[in-house]
Amino acid sequence: MADEDLHPAALLAAHVLRATSTTRHLTAGHAGGFLPGAAATHRILRLAYDASLLEEEGRFPSVRIVCHHAEPTVRFTDEVPLSHADALRRIAPTARRRGSALALRADDPADIRCRGVYEFADVIDPVSLRGRAGSWETTAEILSGTLFSARIEGPGRIRAGFLPADAFLLRGGEVRRRRYWTDVGPVEAVIATAAENLLGSLPDDVEVLQKWVVSTPGQTLTLLGRMLGHLLSSTAEAGRGGTFVVLLGDQGADVRSGYPSVVDMRKVYRDAIIGALNDSNHEDLGSFARAWAMWRTTLFKVVEQVAGLSSVDGCVVFDRNFSLSRFGAKLYFEGKRELPDELKGTGTRHSSTYHFCCENPALAFVISQDGHLTAICSTQPGAAEVHRDLDPGLTWIQQ
Repeated sequence: MADEDLHPAALLAAHVLRATSTTRHLTAGHAGGFLPGAAATHRILRLAYDASLLEEEGRFPSVRIVCHHAEPTVRFTDEVPLSHADALRRIAPTARRRGSALALRADDPADIRCRGVYEFADVIDPVSLRGRAGSWETTAEILSGTLFSARIEGPGRIRAGFLPADAFLLRGGEVRRRRYWTDVGPVEAVIATAAENLLGSLPDDVEVLQKWVVSTPGQTLTLLGRMLGHLLSSTAEAGRGGTFVVLLGDQGADVRSGYPSVVDMRKVYRDAIIGALNDSNHEDLGSFARAWAMWRTTLFKVVEQVAGLSSVDGCVVFDRNFSLSRFGAKLYFEGKRELPDELKGTGTRHSSTYHFCCENPALAFVISQDGHLTAICSTQPGAAEVHRDLDPGLTWIQQ
């Protein structure tokens, strides 16, 4: 094996290429000149890796790269050649904003060019209920068909994939398949229980609710899951970090200090439903669905507000219905246990949450300032599971 094949960028490229259909993307790449072939994929990821290590005034580049046939929002009259890593570093600030990406052309592995900048609306899409720029994978929902996406997330840290196929994260010289927060043990059961409680809070004498909302509980499960995913991705992209703890026990855990607060998700959900019913004049299911498409965006506005609370030192605490009870809170526990290998080298935010979860049934999400998402969970006192390097995307939740 050649030394070049052992380079971290080459390892990432190998994983990315194995995960996608060779016929599907290589043929399209050669025909249209937009999706990279195997050699161009290696070249782009090597450029991205080398650029990620170039420091300027104490800062490293952070940028998203997309190869797709769609016309970029801002088109460069003269396409910029990316013959070396410094060229990518210099052009990267043009797509630093949330929801933007460099549009690359990869006709020839030796002639990678930037043809402009994609600008994706940083709003909640009322149809898909997703943050359209909330996480980099949602690019595949905005640009139809297969696309190649890579993102520089820090020095030597690259995430890449031919979407919608699997994406991979390169960090510390190791390549990992992206893992989702929704795949963590008790997550689905916790959200399903909360969704059932939300439905139970609705009036039971409105016919349209029986026809649509109550008769299809998956709608509420999907919505609640997407709201939580938006909470996590919003916090990760804000760059401040944060900790969210969902208390699952029947008895009060030792959570002190901070700011006691109330955001009753059952009331927020009920008010949105009733608002949609009033706007539709209780006419028919179609009228209600159109009104609900607008009213449910208010739920995401509440999520954005709650995400902002995580910037206060301490953690944000929810009950099992995902209703806010406190923020800026401190977690207390009886004793410390030896940290598992996954958490060694992390800070107080991770270790305190782990020790707390070992003594209290809870589902916690810890987000570091660099956007790393860790889930720590326990369904009974005595032990806690730890899941690192998670992605805030969705899996089992209906798309």
